[in-house]
Amino acid sequence: MDVIKNSIASRVTVKHRYVRSVDLARDVDDPDALDGYVVTPSVRDAAIRILAGLSTRSRQRAFRVVGPYGAGKSAFGVFLAQLLLEAGDGPATALLINTIGRSVEVPAWRPVVLTGRRVSFARELLHVATDVSSAEIKNAGDDVRAEAEAALGRVGPLDAYAVTGIIGKMAAQLRTQTGKGLLLLIDEMGRFLEHVASNSETEDPSIFQLLAERSGGTAGMNLAVVGFLHHRFADYVAGMGGWIEAEWSRSSERYEELSFGESTEQSLFMLARAIEPRRPHSAAVRHRAARIYCDAVDRGLFVVPPEDVVQVAPALYPLHPAVVAALAVAIRRFGQNERSLFGFLQSLEPAGFRRFVHATCYSPDNWYLLPTAFDHLAATTSETRGGERVRRWSLAFDALAGAAGLPTECQNVLKSVALVAVLEPVPGLVADAGTISWSLGVEETHVQQILDELTKRNFIYRRSHRSDYSLWSSSSVDLLRWLDRARSSVPTPTRLNDIAEVLTFPRSVVAHRHYHETGTLRTFDVRLWTGDGIAKRRADGLILVVPVYPDENRATALRAAATAVENDSLALVCARTVVPEDLEWAHELALWTWVRDNCEELKVDDLARREVGERIAAAERALASTNAILASSSGSREETWWFSGETV
Repeated sequence: MDVIKNSIASRVTVKHRYVRSVDLARDVDDPDALDGYVVTPSVRDAAIRILAGLSTRSRQRAFRVVGPYGAGKSAFGVFLAQLLLEAGDGPATALLINTIGRSVEVPAWRPVVLTGRRVSFARELLHVATDVSSAEIKNAGDDVRAEAEAALGRVGPLDAYAVTGIIGKMAAQLRTQTGKGLLLLIDEMGRFLEHVASNSETEDPSIFQLLAERSGGTAGMNLAVVGFLHHRFADYVAGMGGWIEAEWSRSSERYEELSFGESTEQSLFMLARAIEPRRPHSAAVRHRAARIYCDAVDRGLFVVPPEDVVQVAPALYPLHPAVVAALAVAIRRFGQNERSLFGFLQSLEPAGFRRFVHATCYSPDNWYLLPTAFDHLAATTSETRGGERVRRWSLAFDALAGAAGLPTECQNVLKSVALVAVLEPVPGLVADAGTISWSLGVEETHVQQILDELTKRNFIYRRSHRSDYSLWSSSSVDLLRWLDRARSSVPTPTRLNDIAEVLTFPRSVVAHRHYHETGTLRTFDVRLWTGDGIAKRRADGLILVVPVYPDENRATALRAAATAVENDSLALVCARTVVPEDLEWAHELALWTWVRDNCEELKVDDLARREVGERIAAAERALASTNAILASSSGSREETWWFSGETV
């Protein structure tokens, strides 16, 4: 590999992490396991929440960390375990302090790892009781160890209540002997769930609920549990019947959920920590990085505060934000999140990151851009999946093969359009002149000329209803005509009542503070006030959301709803402002849904069907703002709360 003088590689390097996947049981005591570990916002928030739960002030000490394969759950488990093992003084603690900018209180807990297998969870817990008693409790643990060994020696189903009782006793003795409580870190917890679900005659599913309850409240201050799962509890018993699914849902409610998602923002922060400057960047690079990453936030590529982006932008050089967004989507579709992301950074494959930084001069004008990302992804991922994505890659290759004789600048524009087309939808990244101009650093008028020429030669198509370009036309279906028909059939909504069927009503809201302080779980149904009667609630309490329209008086609307629930001692009323955009996006969703349900041609036209699906998905994403009306916290919306006869 040729190396030039003053290359980007002479100024940046990549931390050596994720060369192998993390194994919680193997790596929990490894001092090098956190070398290069990236504390993303989701890691930071989860760690702070669990540490708060483990404090003596909390009554909630059962958690479930839920996320897809490769989302970093096991690595987070290692990070959490080492935080506790260090007792506030070590590399893991320093990582967290550097991230949050203040000291942290690390409570005294002894982490013990269980790795999920398709075996009896109750028996695994008993083995933990015997092992910990033997190793750390000395003579005082003899009674608990004998009780656990006796239970293990019995034939037949184990008593879940007795098993969790033994664990509770052992945890109490551990606290007395060592000053530390017992924290169970259950990696691959879903395998235990699967075994219990498929062996209902010999396994008691209530053991998970009992374990969480044993961990809660004042009496449970010696025991805590964190489970790591790929899915939610109920997903492991889907299709087994309503009663069983309801039982598992109740068990899951005892565990506070911490989601490890697949967000573009997570990739942004991980890359910022993974790319390490050898020495501080030049002022020109820092200023250019801050500018284009702030532009990316304005364009909707990342949903993060601008000040956070300004802070990490220099560390992301030379990756252009359009590439970061495209990589995040590509890796979710073709790879395994962190593992593929860091694999890209370490890769010497064609157009890979390491090849680029060794072959490119260090300059604020030189960035890893979409055309290079297209070449890399086309070489490494285009054959990894079947179906639609392979067909998209095939169309992209055909277009590039036909354009082989065109100037490089034309091919770069074509590759940018092609990559967006293969990956779409990518939030904030659309193939129009303005976005392509920004992502390539080329004048918009010149990009428009190239797009016009590529369109004239039939390499790309302009989609007039979206004002962008793609490798294919919309389809043989005249979607504009169908949209006009939908407008004549779907009335324009004037009230949220008209769009109630497209709103996402949240699950019952849990009164977390009440639960943490008392140990008693209370939930509240969320209902939309329509001016009519209110159906009987199923939860302990009720939150009645009153939409206030521009032509309405807030006090009048609030008073009418408050009167309807004046005899309900556990009813809260919240009046929230409704803006015109709320109804506009709902109307857009209703229009495209009508097209989907009424256009028979969509059944035989893949492109048109996909186009309609993307329009529906875009409207649903935009409706997130409208759904905030029904959330427990509405953010920046003006709101007024009422309870028991007065505003609060």
